[in-house]
Amino acid sequence: MEILKELYKAQNGAHPKSITKLSGDGSNRCYYRLSSENTSYIGVAGVSKDENTAFISIANTFKECGIDAPRIIEVSQDSMHYLLEDLGDDSLFSILKES
Repeated sequence: MEILKELYKAQNGAHPKSITKLSGDGSNRCYYRLSSENTSYIGVAGVSKDENTAFISIANTFKECGIDAPRIIEVSQDSMHYLLEDLGDDSLFSILKES
């Protein structure tokens, strides 16, 4: 958690005011919403560097292609933690589940 707080601080100049654990929807990664008055990011703590690197690469490719996907904000040096743009409470898993 400390690494996610530091990534948030690197972007905003201060630690988040609140941290909320989010459901992982079948993933082995841990997800958190880190927020302050005007800024909210999704923090991810992964367990596999290869899986994290693949996710980050895919997310960046989606953005380059104009696909509406969360933007990668900041990645830890070891690639085990990263911040994503917070697009709200709906996840891809929940959207597909409702279809």
